[in-house]
Amino acid sequence: MLNRFATLATVCMLIPFGTAPDASADAPPDPSVQPAANPAPPLPPSLDNSAVPSGPPGVLDAPDGCVLTVVGSDESEVPVAPLNTANTSREYRVSGTFTGSVQCGGR
Repeated sequence: MLNRFATLATVCMLIPFGTAPDASADAPPDPSVQPAANPAPPLPPSLDNSAVPSGPPGVLDAPDGCVLTVVGSDESEVPVAPLNTANTSREYRVSGTFTGSVQCGGR
């Protein structure tokens, strides 16, 4: 009896796999349709005009009495061509110098 039930359960579980349609990729694109042009943002001629103002230093007073400080300088941001064709995609190359310090009273 248990053998018949196991066989019936296996067959019932495999029926959806036999009747499901095969997965396939999208239909090939129509060759008469041309994709829209994706204008890339203009690149600046040099990195000198891409400077970004640095924010104020970040300071954290830790519960154990230490003071953590982070300062950014020489920051720049340059737009680069996106890696995909989405019009909403924005990609940038960023750089900067960031310095951190930890000062603990007496330690």
